[in-house]
Parts: sequence; C-alpha cells; structure tokens
Amino acid sequence: CVALDTKALGCTNRKDQPDKTIFDRQLTSEWAHELQQGMIPAEELRAKEDMRPMAYKIVPELWNRLCPKSLWECEDRDMPTTQAEAEHTADNSTMTVENQLSLGLIRHPSSLYDEVTYAVFRHLHQYSNLHISSGGIFGCDFLLYDGKRSDRHSFAGLRIYTCDKNNESKFPVPSAYDLTGFVRTMNTARKLALIATVIKDEAEGDTARVLIVDLALEKILSVQTHKKKGNTEKRRSEKETSSGLAKMKN
Repeated sequence: CVALDTKALGCTNRKDQPDKTIFDRQLTSEWAHELQQGMIPAEELRAKEDMRPMAYKIVPELWNRLCPKSLWECEDRDMPTTQAEAEHTADNSTMTVENQLSLGLIRHPSSLYDEVTYAVFRHLHQYSNLHISSGGIFGCDFLLYDGKRSDRHSFAGLRIYTCDKNNESKFPVPSAYDLTGFVRTMNTARKLALIATVIKDEAEGDTARVLIVDLALEKILSVQTHKKKGNTEKRRSEKETSSGLAKMKN
C-alpha cells in the first residue's frame, strides 16, 4: 500500500526482522540460473507445437539495467538501520503530501511474505533514492521511479516471491507462464520486469540477503519476423529503456 508519511516505516515492529540487508550477487546469479532452467520444459513443449517459432525469449539475469549502484555498493551497510532510514527521511522532509505518495508502507509483518517484502522495501529505501509506489495496477507489488512520482513515470515493476519451506530448492521458482505474463505486461508498458526474494543467512541470523533478478526480454534474431524488420539488436538499450520517463507538464 502507499504511505502518506515517510515516518511510517519507523512504526513497523522489527522484532523478528534482520538488522542488516545486503544484495548478494552470487545468490542472485544462482537464482537467475534456476529460473532459466525452470523455463526449459515450457520452451521445449512450445517448440513441439505446430505454430510459428517464438520470436522472443526471457533471459533472467542479475539486475544491472538502471539499477542504482548504491544498492550493490553499500559502503554504509553497517550503519544502524534507524540512523540510515532517518537520514533518508530527512532528505524528503520538505516533500509535499502529494509527493510523499510515491513512498510505500509495509503492513505489520505477520507472514513470510510480509517479512520478505519488508526486507526488500527497506533495502531499496535505505540504500537508494528510488521512489516506490504500489504496483497493483500492473500486477506487481511495487513500481520503481528514479525521481518524484509527480515528475517521472516508473521504469520498473517489481514482484516479490517467497520460498515455501517444503520446496526442494532454496529459491522460489515461479512457473514459466507466470513469468512470461508478467514480462509481457511490463514490456508493453515499457518497464523492466524485476522479481525479488530474500534468503536469510543461517550463519548470521541478523542478515537478510536480498536477491533481485531482471527478466530481460530478448529478440530471437534468427526468426523471420525480425529478419524482415531488419532488427539487429536483441533487446532495448538502457538508454531507450530510460527515455520518455519525464512526465509532460501542462
């Protein structure tokens, strides 16, 4: 949901929450690989059908496109959470109520989903200047903005996934059809399709490892439709993805 006041984060009970959150590149890459493997059966089944060849494919990868470097390079990650969040809140203290709508509020953690969502949100809020709002209108949990929502369009949709304790894998692996639908929606809206989860560090109980994967959509250039159009680039460039984010002023 959406917060009217950035101080709402401070109201969340952190009793069961880890003290630190970090982005883990290695685990994110491993998750991306499992997601790719999980899509193979669906791709093989589709290839056997008497239909035209697939013109696109989804490539799960470590989130780099339009990703704030501060999220990966948290030099102040040992700063107490309350201090870091207070400084971020102070930076936004002059915001109007209308602009504060771009910040999110996580409800009281009462389930695994709440805990994972809170950890992801807190890391994004603590270590970047991204603005965050509800993504319900696009079928995701959050929308990410690189500026005030009154001035900018969102550049990405973010879905949160959790892993059932009975799951054989330590990572959540949504179905290929679920991911494809999400990517298609985001691509039509000219947004990145991001998914996130959290792995708690067993050795360090106070640390949550945040994983964010970019579900990149790539053209299969060998397909006739792309040959006819003269397409030579597999995917949208980062520059093209970030263009047109500024809102037109009346």
